[in-house]
Amino acid sequence: MKNVLTLGLILMFVVALVAPAYAADLVVTAKGKVEVKEKVVSIKIAEAKGADGKAVADLAGKTLKVTGAKVADVEKLAGKEVEVKGTVKGTDIDVTAVAEVKAPPAAKK
Repeated sequence: MKNVLTLGLILMFVVALVAPAYAADLVVTAKGKVEVKEKVVSIKIAEAKGADGKAVADLAGKTLKVTGAKVADVEKLAGKEVEVKGTVKGTDIDVTAVAEVKAPPAAKK
C-alpha cells in the first residue's frame, strides 16, 4: 500500500512539473520595455491582458523572447516602452503588432 501511495505522489509531482509546458498558447496585449542582449530581442512585461480583456498576472515581471515576423520592428524600439499584441508560447512571444507607448504630456500649471 505504501508503494502505491509513493508512486501516486511521484506521478502527481511529475505531472505538476510537466503540465505547464503543454499549456495552450495565450493571445495577449502587453506593455513592457524592450531589451536587446547579445542579438536576442526580448520584452520585460509590465502588464498583460488576455484576449478576453482580463489581466494575466502570471506574465507581469517576466521577460519574454520576441519571435516572429516583427522581431526587427521590436528591435528598433530597444530601451523603450512598447505595447505589443501576440501569442505567448512558453517563454516566447510571437509578436503580430508593436507600437511605442508615448508618455502623456505633462500637465500645464
